[in-house]
Amino acid sequence: MNRFLIAFALGSCFFMSSAQAAIIGLNSDMDCAKANAGAGTCSLGGSGTGTGTMTFDTVSNLLSWNVSHSGLSSAVVNAHFHGPALPNQNAGVQVGIGLLNPAVGSTVLTAAQAADMSAGLWYINIHSINFPGGEIRGQVNFATTPVCDIQMSQLSYVNGATVTAAVFRIANLTTASLALEWKVWLGIPGVSPIGIINIGAGGTFVVPAGTDIDLGPLPLLPVVAVLPRGSYEFSCRMLDPTTGELLTEDLNLFDIN
Repeated sequence: MNRFLIAFALGSCFFMSSAQAAIIGLNSDMDCAKANAGAGTCSLGGSGTGTGTMTFDTVSNLLSWNVSHSGLSSAVVNAHFHGPALPNQNAGVQVGIGLLNPAVGSTVLTAAQAADMSAGLWYINIHSINFPGGEIRGQVNFATTPVCDIQMSQLSYVNGATVTAAVFRIANLTTASLALEWKVWLGIPGVSPIGIINIGAGGTFVVPAGTDIDLGPLPLLPVVAVLPRGSYEFSCRMLDPTTGELLTEDLNLFDIN
């Protein structure tokens, strides 16, 4: 792997993203306790949980979502973004989410909708047969942690193949620049892990808000006869450089046979 190529590409993309800084991340954790403005449905037989992962383009006002749920007491009949409302308030429908599970979609918000959502005044409401007013609910909040995402092209490789990370992504979809300590390493059977990237321990690696870079597909190494056979690892981790707190990690195992 060419570490200098990675560094150059990241530097170029960070410059571009800091100039644009348009994409922010949002999320929502739904349950029956938050339903009906916090009155809840759990004690009435409601159940289930849900998660929503969203991105919002502050330039085009495009909202994209991936919303899933499980364990509800009855079939889902509707799912919406509602607002404007605080967690202890109810409000009308703003955008339909769809009935698929997961529901994936997008729409362009009006200026007023964008302002309310950005102010934390939207929530996701999942309506069921038993609870047509909503069985689970969760407020839409800004993302607060960065993303390091690695996805290998295969779970196992044989002689002559090239071990490749199909996705090699770093993102900061929060609303502020983040100082990060970023570690990426390759684990080889019988050998101490090899550090590929280890930067930012002194707070010098700052990822601008709106950064979302995928350098994949990224070739790592060719599979040749002299390589040990067994379980390998290609993983990433992000820490707070001041406190050492683990912010996110993605651990990936693969085999060379």
